Amino acid sequence: MIDRSTTDGSRPRRGITLIEMLVLMTCVGLMLGLCAVTIQLLLRLHADSQARLSAAMVFDRLARQLRTDVHASEKAQLDAATTAKPADRGAILALHLKPAHSITYTARGQVIARDETLLGKRVRHESYSLSRDQAARFEIGDSAGIALVTLRLTHEPKIDRSEPPRPLEVVATVGKYRPRSLYRSEGKKP
Repeated sequence: MIDRSTTDGSRPRRGITLIEMLVLMTCVGLMLGLCAVTIQLLLRLHADSQARLSAAMVFDRLARQLRTDVHASEKAQLDAATTAKPADRGAILALHLKPAHSITYTARGQVIARDETLLGKRVRHESYSLSRDQAARFEIGDSAGIALVTLRLTHEPKIDRSEPPRPLEVVATVGKYRPRSLYRSEGKKP
């Protein structure tokens, strides 16, 4: 074994040089910067996914409640006061379950309110918050003699949005769960 420190007359090398230390510190700083950017991106994605999940859950609750109410109702009508302004048309839906029992859905801004009244007294109030870029509208249509209620949620267009808006619709049949008469209107048996 040859001892190099004694053959060339120099001392053995100890520690690291200043340039090596600067290179090491630069590499560690770059890695920490990349980690910080990655963590920030992951936190944004997490917050966005939580917001989407929350909006989907609110829409699901609203859709189930609206279908249940419309299927149990005798009659559905849009409030006549909303027809004065074209922008507010379809903002209030009134459902009549029994002569003294009614449910009203009101779409104002990013909130849909559900008010249930029994004998003229409000017994239940719920509100469903929509996302900032959604607008809600109720429609009543007729398909083959069956009355249909539609809740249409549309996304208001943004300037930087590259995809076309896709409306969400909830369609329910008026009186689906109500018992039908066994006799036709002419009085004959079916």
